Amino acid sequence: IALKRQFYGFNHDAEAPIHTYVSGIMSLAGRLKAIGVKLEDIDIVDVLIFNLDESWSSIAASL
Repeated sequence: IALKRQFYGFNHDAEAPIHTYVSGIMSLAGRLKAIGVKLEDIDIVDVLIFNLDESWSSIAASL
C-alpha cells in the first residue's frame, strides 16, 4: 500500500529537472511491477500528467 501511495501521489517539483520527476515515477512503477502489481502504460501516463506542477498545466491540458 505504501508503495502504491508513493506512486499515485508522486509530486512534480517544478524546481527540479523534468527528467527527475519522470525517473522517479518510472522507478516506482518498476518497483510495483516487480512485486506483481499490474500497471498499464496508461496508468503511468496518467500519474505523470495528473501530478505535474500547476506551472505545467497548459502542457498537461494539451496532452
